[in-house]
Parts: sequence; C-alpha cells; structure tokens
Amino acid sequence: MSWFKKLAVLFGGKKSCEKASMQNAGDLGERKSVSKEDEAPHLHYRTPGNSDPHGKARVFFAAHPDDFETFFEPIVEMIWEYQRNTAFWYEEKPFLPTEELLPRLSEMNLIVMPVTTRLLTGKSRAIEIILPFAEEKHIPVLPLMMETGLDDVFTKIFGEIQYLMPGDTDPTAIPFEQKLKKYISGVLIGDEQAQRIRDSFDAYIFLSYRKKDRKYAQELMRMIHRNERYRDIAIWYDEYLTPGENFNETIRAALEKSDLFGLVVTPSLLEDPNYVMQHEFPAAREAGKPILPMEATETKREELEKHYEGIPACVHTGSEMEWNTALEESLMRIALQESDKSPEHSFLMGLAYLDGIDVEVDSEKAVKLIETAAEAGLEEALRKLVSMYHDGKGVPRDYHKSVEWQEKLVSLIRKKYQRGEYEKKDRILVFELWNLGDACYHLRQLEKARRSYEEMRTAAAQIDREFGVGIRDLSVSYHKLGDIERALGNPEGAKRNYEKALEIREKLAEETGTIESWRDLSVSYNKLGDIEKALGNLEGAKRNCERDLALSVKLAEETNTVRSRRDLSVSYKKLGDIEKALGNPEGAKRSYEKALEISEKLAEETDTIESRRDLSISYLKLGEIEKVLGNLKEAKRSYEKDLEISRKLAEETDTIESWRDLSVSYTKSGEIEKALGNPEGAKGNYGKALEINRKLAEATDTVESRRDLSVSFHHLGEIERVLGNLEGAKINFEKDLEISRKLAEETGTVESRRDLAVSYHKSGDIEKAMGNPEGAKSCYGKALEISEKLAEETNMIESRRDVSVSYLKSGEIEQALGNPEGAKRNYEKALEICEKLAEETGTIESRRDLAVSYHKSGEIEQALGNPEGAKRSYEKALEISRKLAEETDTIESWRDLSITYHKSGDIEKALGNPEGAKGNYEKALEISGRLARQLKTMESFDDLAVSCYKIGCLGNMSYLQQAYEIWKELAERFPAVTEFARRKEIAGEILTFLQEGSD
Repeated sequence: MSWFKKLAVLFGGKKSCEKASMQNAGDLGERKSVSKEDEAPHLHYRTPGNSDPHGKARVFFAAHPDDFETFFEPIVEMIWEYQRNTAFWYEEKPFLPTEELLPRLSEMNLIVMPVTTRLLTGKSRAIEIILPFAEEKHIPVLPLMMETGLDDVFTKIFGEIQYLMPGDTDPTAIPFEQKLKKYISGVLIGDEQAQRIRDSFDAYIFLSYRKKDRKYAQELMRMIHRNERYRDIAIWYDEYLTPGENFNETIRAALEKSDLFGLVVTPSLLEDPNYVMQHEFPAAREAGKPILPMEATETKREELEKHYEGIPACVHTGSEMEWNTALEESLMRIALQESDKSPEHSFLMGLAYLDGIDVEVDSEKAVKLIETAAEAGLEEALRKLVSMYHDGKGVPRDYHKSVEWQEKLVSLIRKKYQRGEYEKKDRILVFELWNLGDACYHLRQLEKARRSYEEMRTAAAQIDREFGVGIRDLSVSYHKLGDIERALGNPEGAKRNYEKALEIREKLAEETGTIESWRDLSVSYNKLGDIEKALGNLEGAKRNCERDLALSVKLAEETNTVRSRRDLSVSYKKLGDIEKALGNPEGAKRSYEKALEISEKLAEETDTIESRRDLSISYLKLGEIEKVLGNLKEAKRSYEKDLEISRKLAEETDTIESWRDLSVSYTKSGEIEKALGNPEGAKGNYGKALEINRKLAEATDTVESRRDLSVSFHHLGEIERVLGNLEGAKINFEKDLEISRKLAEETGTVESRRDLAVSYHKSGDIEKAMGNPEGAKSCYGKALEISEKLAEETNMIESRRDVSVSYLKSGEIEQALGNPEGAKRNYEKALEICEKLAEETGTIESRRDLAVSYHKSGEIEQALGNPEGAKRSYEKALEISRKLAEETDTIESWRDLSITYHKSGDIEKALGNPEGAKGNYEKALEISGRLARQLKTMESFDDLAVSCYKIGCLGNMSYLQQAYEIWKELAERFPAVTEFARRKEIAGEILTFLQEGSD
C-alpha cells in the first residue's frame, strides 16, 4: 500500500485499519540504536533499506505515544517520496532524560508531528518539551493535521505555525502533495545540493571521540570554526552511527577523504574495549593521516601511549595559546587554497552551517553567509531566506520578514527579465508574484496582495498573448483578485473577477477537455455561486450550483474515484441548501436524497471515518428538510440515524470533531422533540449537548468551543421558557450572554458581534416575559447598536436584516411601555429595511420578514386608533403570506398564513364587521385544523385551540368549548407549560359567562 493510500485510510480513520507494523516495515529497515556501546535509553532511527544514516537529512518524529504506531510508517514513506536521503529519528520508552534529548534535537533538520486530538489535549513530550525547544532553537516543525475540526485548539498551542493536511479536499487550494514537496525541498537539503556543499569545502578533518564525550567534540568543532580562516574546513564525525560492517566501510571512506585525524582525548579513551581504540585510531595510522590529539580533560599520558601506539603529544584545549598554535600548524598544512568569496560559495557554506553538513550547526553564521549571498543578488539565496523565515529554520519564524525577502526576490527576477536572463515565455515571475500575493493575503496585507495579483495578471496575459502559455495562470490571478475584493467587503468587485476567471476556464475546458480543466471550471462555479448567495441572488447561486453539479457528475463518471463521488455528494448537498433557501423544500429533499444515496454507498465500501461522517451529515440534512415539510416522524427517524452514527464515531475516535458532531446531533434531536410537543425530551437532548460542549470548552478553551457552549445555553433557555420556567430560562440566557460578550471583546469578528446582538435579543425577550420592560428595552437597545454598526461596516444582507429585527424588538417594547408613537417609528424603520431587502433579493426569508413587518405596522395602527390603516397593513401581510404558502407549501408558511388570517379577522371585528371577522377566522381554522391532524404536536393543537377560541368569542359556544377542551388536555399532558392552564381558565370563564348570559 502506498504512503498516500495508507494516510488516506488513517486520515479517514477506518475502524478496522491495521496499525503500522514495525516488524513488517519493508524498506524502512530495522530499528537501529544510536549508541556505540548499546547504552539505554537512547534514540532510534529508520533509514531507507537499513542504510547508513551519516550524511542524511535528520528528521525527528514526535507524536503522542498512542499515535506513534498508527502514523509513523506512512509518514516516513511520505517524506521519503520527496527526499529519500533522510534518516528518521524517534524515541521509545525508556525515554532519554530531557537534558540528554535536547542536545540531540538541536542537531535535527526538521521535526514532524502528526496532529490529533490526543496530541492537542493530552500530555506528551512532543508538546511539553520538543515543540518549545524547536521554537527556541529555530528548528522547523511540520505539523501534519490528521483530523479535521482542530483549528482553534491547534492555534492555541502552535501559534502561527501553519499545518499541512494530508486529507485536504478543498478544490480551491493547492494540492497537499504539491505543498509537501515544496516544503520538503525548502527545509531539507537534497543529495545533489549536499554534494555541491561538500565539493565547496577547503579540506576535511576526521574527528574521533567516544560517544559519551560528544559535548567536547562539539565544542572543539566550534573552536576550530571560530577562526574565519578555517570556516570552510569540514569536520567529519560519526554522528549517531552504530558499529557494524557498513559503519567500517563508512569510516574507511571518510578517513580516505580526510586531511587530518583529530582525536578528542579524555579518560574515557582508556576504557577497554572501545571503538576508537580498536578501529578508528588504528585505521588513521594505517592510512598515514596526520594525527592531532586534543586533550579536553586531563588524561594519563603513559596509559594513553600504552593503548594508542605512536600517538603524538596532546594539545591542551584548556590553554588558548597552546591550542591556537597547534591548530594553526596543523590546519595550515591542509587549508592552503585561497578562500572563494563568490556569492555562490558563501551560500553553500551558509547551507552547510544551517543543516550541519559536515560542520556543526551554527545558525547565526549560516544566516550571515546566506544573507551576504542574497544581497549580492544570488537568486537561490533569496529563495532560501524566504523559506527560512517562513518555516523558522535557523531563524525565528517571521512571516513579515519572509514577505520582505520574497519582495526582493520578485524585484531581482523582474530585473533579470529586463536584462534578458530569462526567456520571455518563462513563467517564473508569474509564480513568484503568485507566492508573494498569497503570503501577503495570509498576513491580511490585502492591498499589497492585490498589487501582486494585478502584476501577476499582467505578466500572465502578456505571456499568453506572445507565446500562448499562461492562460490558466491568468484565470488564477482573477480568482485571487476576486478573493481580495471579497475580503475587502466588495462582493460586486469579487463577482466581476470571478466571472472573468470563469470565462477563461470555460474556454479551456471546451478546448482541452482535461480532468484538470473540468475541476478548475468547477471551482469557478463554486466561487460564483458563493458570491451570488452572499449578494442575495439565490437564483444566480442556483444556476452556478447546478453547473458545478453537472461537472461533478461528469468527473465522477469519468474517474469513479472515492474523492470524485464524495465531491458529487457535496454538490448535491449544496444544491439542496440553495433550494431550501429559495423556498423549494421538495427540490431540496430530492438533492439531499441523492447525496444520501452516494454517502450510503461510500460508507459501505470504505467504512472510513470520513465516509461515515458524511453519511451522518446527509441524514441530518434530510431530517432538517423533512421537518420543514412537516414530516416530523420522518425527520425524527433521520435525526436518530444521524445520532446513532455520531455517537459511534465519538466513542471510537474520541476526537474533538466527533464529540462536537455528537453535540450537534443531540441539539437537532432536541429540536425535533420540541416540534413534536415533547419539551421534556427536548430538554434532555439539549442537556446532553450542553454536557459535551462544556467538556470541550474546558479541554480546549477555543473560540469555537465556547461559542458552541453559548448556543447550548441558548437552546436550554428557550426550552425552559416553553416549560414556563422563566427563572431557569433567564439563568441560561445570562450564561449565553456572558460568553457571547467575552467572545466579541476578544475576537471582534462579525460573527461574534452578531452572536452578541442575538444574545441581547434573547435576554430582552425574557426580561419582557418576566414583566421588566425597562430591562428588555436596554437589551434591545444594545442589540440595535451592534447591528447598526455591523450593517454600516459590511452592508451585507444578513447584517441589514439584523437591524430590521432589532427595530421590531424595540418597537414591541415601546408598545409594551405605552409609547405607541415610539413603537410606530421603530416599526416604520424595520418596514423600510424589509421592503428594500425583499425588492433586492426576492428570497423567501426576505418576503416573510416583510410580512412580519406589515403585521407589526397593523398592530400599532390599531393601537393608535387607526383600524383602516391597520387593515391595509394586514391585507399586504396576507397577500405575501398567501403567496409564500402556495409557493413553498411548508408548515411554517401555512402557519404564518393562519396567523395572518387571525390578524385580519381581529381588525374586521374591530371595524364592526363580525361576518368578515368570522370568514378570516374560519380560514385560519381550516389551516390550523389540517396542520394539527398532520403534525399532532403541542404547537399545532395550541394553534387549533386559538382558532376555535376566536370563532367562539363571536358567540359560537361549541367552538369555545372545543378550545377549552384542547387547552385542558394540553395542560394535563404538559403541566410544565403553564400557559396552557392559563388559557384554559380564560376560555372557561368566557364559556361560563356566555352560558349564564344565554340563560
């Protein structure tokens, strides 16, 4: 199985996937010990084909202990795909003491970490020791995200470090393999480059020492290279090798290449036997190499001569004068060539010290040399500095400095084009401008990113005009510019750029017919659909969504891969969402059913976490639309299947994402129980969701987890209010408000501030229900203030709608406070916004909002003694509600229509037209009766009772009796909902009064 397939299985989390077997690792070779003397504890390594690790790039694998067996083998194979000459180092229990581990880590070129829930929330040396040390010593860390849904927790621990995700399926992103290849080539030195570096050294010293004397050996290397004259002398040392036949061959080759044999002298050399005594020193004498013994600690001379025949006099490293003199004499014999001062030589020496290639790692010296080469105009040095500051290799990670060097690189390439050093058709400038734009976009330097993408567009267009290449690059530049405009809050500008990209990609797809061109075209339809939706043009969004779907069908038929079929299911879900927003629930249902069909097959075939999660989402979507259609029992069945899958996934994987999914499933189950008239059941589900979200918030303390917790408090507050427990509702709404306020203060995002406005609305509602209109007014005022600022900043449909809702709420409380004129002013402002939004978008939601505004206007006109004005408003509301019910045929729309008939009946009654009132009430009764028979829910029976009550109050005691009986039964079935008992009492009193009057 290839590394990619293994990672696909692991990333998908197949329940039955085999863990990587260390005994059957194939090309990985056997485990190797670091220690010559087989000391324990120690590090282990893996190399391709059990080869010698010397001279190979050094990668340390750090993971949560429980993740090691699962991810080690496929990740090793994955890295080897792009850099074969690599040795992987890792720990096994018993672990090295920290003071021994850290010096070894300092010699690593890269640290790779598979990121999982365990790693981010559990205890491990990887997070507690290795990550901070890597940051301090500027060793690059490559986090590989093995689960989705961990972004917020990851950022809390890893800060600005960017991860790569093997399972990333974002069609708009650069493929994972391409990102990894670029990263590896930027961080690890390849074979060819390593050879260039070795060929640039003036001379080689073979440094021999006992493993336990490593610290002395490293200090001696630093002492040698402290003198600039000897900067370019390489020092071969055995690093971490294990004795054996391959090692002896390596020793012989290294000695043959070396010009001087340096020996670190300490008493440990006298311990018999040891490898230096038995092999290295005799081999040096046999080869006739000059020998320089360097005494690091006092050692008995007579014993030394006894074990090391012919050993020269030792140089005492503690005596600076003696050391420098002896070193000078020895090195002068081997470093005779004139130092190369070219930028390329400086660059190669910089790489040597950066990666520890036959010299010690010295980041400060490396950076100075590479920067010297870069300032002299060496292109590869500039590229290296871009990656060094981006990845934190040898320098503190600094994305701003990375951008600065990228700008210098672009400037250099621009000049090279002008000087004719590149052919005009070369696309190097286009690619580097692309990279610069992306880097600036990541830093939210949007104007600078825009300038880069604009120059990229100009360059790509010119290359295409002159040489017929680069047309795809041109489409990419338009996409990028569209993204910039969208980020700047200019959706119209984004749309224009996306349309230009689409025009190019349609031609490419028609001309080439390749899989890549179809995928590119699919991305363009996706982006245009999203922007049309943001602009409130749902019909335009639907058209693009349908085009994307057609391409997804084509790609799935052509390739028949798991990925293409999964993409197809996603396209169906997206189309279903648009149909739902357009008020076509039957069309939405058809799309969701097709998505479910695909998801069921994929889950059956692959049994991966991803496929089973997709299946649960399909059930959830289908449940939502069944609920909209009033098929509550079918909705409950779908939600139960979603809940069953989510519960199993949470138990099996124990990941943050799976537990969060389970909390959503419990919330949806709560909503359907509430709709079915089972508030206690709803409360139980909401409570389970709250329990999960509280644990996740405590474990991760992320923005997402705390927001989820606030949503759970919101739902519990709502159900407590339905149950008549206003104090309990208030407590939950206050907790929701407290979290929302903190999140808005911390993040300042549009979403967090909008959430805060909603929380103020809910707090206002409960204050109003508890008889505190002044408290409610204060809450509504704060919500309005937030909503108006957001609308001014974003001018988006959603934010403007929020303002209208705030005005409606403020109007309601002014009315409750006995200020009808103030209420009217607020309602008029809400109506003005709703009319504009309905005219601009024509969506179901906007037209429904407009009907609600007309309702409120009718109520206030009636309160002000203007029944004719009230009637005109109710007639407009009725006209809209009737059309919506006929178009959508949803439970919500029919219920809205029945309420509007009630309002129209009320105003006819007030105008002295009981027959007109009765006609409207009867139409409402027809609808509410049908809904009650269909739904059999608490809410539907309550609506039926209201219709009977209104007709009964016109003098028809049989209808009043029906209302009384319904409320009586509801009060008995749902004693916690105190509203039913109150209504029963009112109906009973009126019924008694009418009966007595008739007597």
